[in-house]
Amino acid sequence: MLIRCPFCSFKIEVKSPAGAYQPKCPKCHEAFVLIVPREAGQNVIVAKSVEKLKAHQAKKAAASAADLSTGFGAATQPGPARVAHPPAPSSATQQTLSQPSPTDATVATPPPHAATAARSQDMQQTMTEPSARPGLASIRSTDSHHAEAEDLPMHRLDGYELVRLIGRGGMGRVYLAKQVSLDRDVAVKTIDPKWSRDPAFLARFVREAYAVAQLSHHNVVQIHDIGQTDDVHFFSMEYVDGQSLTDRVKTQGPLDAEEAATYILHAARGLKFAHDHHMVHRDVKPSNLLLGEQGLVKLADLGLVKTPSGKDQPTLTKHGSDTPEKSGSALASSGSAIGTPAYMAPEQARDAASVDVRADIYALGATFYHLVTGRPPFDGQTTDILIRQHAQQPLTPPEQIAKRLPKPLSIMIQKMLAKRPEDRYPDMGAVIEALEGYLGIEAGPFTPRREHSSALELAVEGFNKALAVRVRRGLMIGFFAVLALVIVLGILRGSDMWVGGAIGLGLFTTLAYQLLSGIVSGSVLMRKVRQYVFSSGWRQWLMAVGGVIVIAAVLFAMGLHWLYLGTLIAGIVLAAGFYFGIDGWAATQRKPHVEGVRQMLKDMRLRGLEEDALRRFVCRYSGKHWEAFYEALFGYEAKITARRNWGKDLDGRARPRYAGWRDGLIEWLDLHQQQREEARQRRHLQRVELQRLRAEGVDDQQAMAEARRAAGDLVERASEYRDTGRRRAIAEVVRTEPIPDDWDEEDEVMPESWKIRKASPSSRLATWVLGGRGRFIAGAAMLAVWAMWATQRDVLPAFVFLENTGGQSLVGRIRGYLKDRPAPLDIAGVPDSIMQVLCSQPAALAGIVLVISAMFRGKKMTLFILPVIILLLRAPFMNTAGDGWLGLLTPYEWTLLIALALTPFALFFGKIRYT
Repeated sequence: MLIRCPFCSFKIEVKSPAGAYQPKCPKCHEAFVLIVPREAGQNVIVAKSVEKLKAHQAKKAAASAADLSTGFGAATQPGPARVAHPPAPSSATQQTLSQPSPTDATVATPPPHAATAARSQDMQQTMTEPSARPGLASIRSTDSHHAEAEDLPMHRLDGYELVRLIGRGGMGRVYLAKQVSLDRDVAVKTIDPKWSRDPAFLARFVREAYAVAQLSHHNVVQIHDIGQTDDVHFFSMEYVDGQSLTDRVKTQGPLDAEEAATYILHAARGLKFAHDHHMVHRDVKPSNLLLGEQGLVKLADLGLVKTPSGKDQPTLTKHGSDTPEKSGSALASSGSAIGTPAYMAPEQARDAASVDVRADIYALGATFYHLVTGRPPFDGQTTDILIRQHAQQPLTPPEQIAKRLPKPLSIMIQKMLAKRPEDRYPDMGAVIEALEGYLGIEAGPFTPRREHSSALELAVEGFNKALAVRVRRGLMIGFFAVLALVIVLGILRGSDMWVGGAIGLGLFTTLAYQLLSGIVSGSVLMRKVRQYVFSSGWRQWLMAVGGVIVIAAVLFAMGLHWLYLGTLIAGIVLAAGFYFGIDGWAATQRKPHVEGVRQMLKDMRLRGLEEDALRRFVCRYSGKHWEAFYEALFGYEAKITARRNWGKDLDGRARPRYAGWRDGLIEWLDLHQQQREEARQRRHLQRVELQRLRAEGVDDQQAMAEARRAAGDLVERASEYRDTGRRRAIAEVVRTEPIPDDWDEEDEVMPESWKIRKASPSSRLATWVLGGRGRFIAGAAMLAVWAMWATQRDVLPAFVFLENTGGQSLVGRIRGYLKDRPAPLDIAGVPDSIMQVLCSQPAALAGIVLVISAMFRGKKMTLFILPVIILLLRAPFMNTAGDGWLGLLTPYEWTLLIALALTPFALFFGKIRYT
């Protein structure tokens, strides 16, 4: 059958079952409406858009309207299927437009017993909503011949640069994108305008997407962010570099029984995570299971598979009660179905709104059947036939198709595909237990084989003791030791050039190295700094530029600008040489050790071992200096989680940390970024809630108040979940079934990382006083008292650096300034001895040291930094006259010098550990 494109008249051959479609012309790429009637002799309907079709209907007489109604009723049977777009046409004048069967189509169709008029109305709505599934598309690394310029709505969406189109779905399009702030690849899904124009649907969709974004599991595609640019609504998610299981079966044919069981086990773990949060997926199928390069299967569409209206599910009102949307629940009352017919449970075809976790067990069993046989359980050509087959036709046992399929696995698949929900496994935990039993995975804690632990230990030893690593460590220590020696000699000789040059070279080399390594290799610290910088407002940028100008002006006034310009250039050269020379050498020597363990872990994943068990194994069997190797394998965030859960040795003592100086800074950056993101998401949630309330006719003032309250409630619940792991906080927002009234938070089994570790009041007090917060408060208080004293006694240091009186060197002026000791402040009730300590220059140095040390948490840092603080506070009582000890410095100056020299060592041994 030939049709012509209504836009360019290009001839297209149609080979499709009866139904309503929205294909694109292969030549002009314009979308149009196509209705293929069920009965022969009826006309195929082609229109530029649904609006044009409706206008055409309005002009028709009653007889023509009846004909169209018949066409719509016929189209209901196969349901709205997605069109497989062909490649760009050649010189031929015809192009075949192929249509996939309903086995791959996601449909939302009324029940077979609905009236013809109702089906006609629903079908007209379906044409506007061709795929009717607001879930995630399959996100995988495949080139698309559709990735043309017109496929991009714009080149940038609120911090994301769109690269190319990688998929289309009922909700919109999916793009490979670059998140600018973190310099990483993500998948961005834009919401089709026809959905975003429905305020009620959009508000619910955004609420659920935000809530699901708080959830994280190894076998679930992670949602990162939701946002809006102009009228384009979107959300970003994890980009899985791999292929779907549909693609794997297409390229390799039916899978080996053990391989298929492993993939299904991974998916079952992700689904159990969803079920634990009272979410039912309702669209489990091979194309929603994505296999990454490291052998880990991830579940897509979690929590976002909803009906287009979104009104058949309970929602969270501003008071947290279970009430439906005000506009009603038409689809729920009619018992509509949502899902993919080839994998849909019989009860889901009758009423998707009332299904429980056993519907996902059925769909997972159908997916399992497809993997081992190469086809779905039933092969009906229309939606109605498929639904009837799932409900009534006996299942062909999979071992009759896959001759080598073990009988126990066939029995397992048939139990998952039982017609009645009560005949299936009771929950996903039972499915996991059965699959682990088949694969021979022992219950309880994972115990690695001797060859695995030995291979890991050898790899970690080779990683940490590579020749380049030892040379790197020696060069770093030697470089800073030489700088410290130059500074000491400069002070003794009274040379400003030596002291300033050594300080500048050390500072600029360190900064240039961090910047260079972060840009080239994408270090975690640089990613966090990038994110902080790109999300900063104009005030932060203005303050940063102003700070640079002030520093440059001070250096120019002091006559040190040429010195520091030279040290800046030298620092950049040294950092580049060190990174490309020494670090490149170390990376080359370390890479085989990391890749060997990575391949071993991939093999273990493909045997069904759980991801947390593998990571626990690597953490606990990597020895004392495990962190650098673990970070190279799994990343910084995974290392922090492992440190919290399994970081102690067999005696319960914390093991050394790798590059611990980053932790406080990264934590500070994360905290500020989280506050910014919460504020941005609160505004976005408030905006969509306001649109919904206005569409319902709520007064503007009341709508504003309710929208603000609803957005605040959702952000607060998300924060509660992150802080405590209380699943009810998220389940109340994203649930697809009622939460039992007797659900006890205290009795529920939570992952170890979610449990709240309670400490005694005395322990909490000691941690607070001796930890980072206590040191920060003490340092800030000392600096505040010193600032009051310096202001009242007119001893601020600015004149020391800006005035060059009598040709005295900078070092000489600093020594004179430190000896200047005006009378302390007189505060009633405070002893004079304490004020004499606080109102002195060493007290300011002690305050600065305490504030810097507050970047590092833990009581251990307090113990190491305490001697430095004691020396600094003892210095005011030392003698400041004469030549002093060794004829070089006074006792007062020696005390200060020793304290300052000990400071980096205290910070190093208190928190930092290089490997």
